[in-house]
Amino acid sequence: AKDYRQSFQVAARGIELDRSNPKSQALYAEALAGVQGVQSGIDYIMGLINTYPTEITYRMSLARIYRKEDRFFEAIETLK
Repeated sequence: AKDYRQSFQVAARGIELDRSNPKSQALYAEALAGVQGVQSGIDYIMGLINTYPTEITYRMSLARIYRKEDRFFEAIETLK
């Protein structure tokens, strides 16, 4: 949990500095999943996917969140 909190703080700072950076947004979503619960991270990254459907970074992030939860089928479907 401590690692997620540190990641969350770093990611939040990254977003503060450059909100348009997909990698920062993806890291934030993954850290959010660890700190506030998986569904929070999924909801956050899904909002980005819906806004920027061609940005693969967000789909990769969602797949990682699913994979960490052993939701392998959803991870695979996310990347199709």
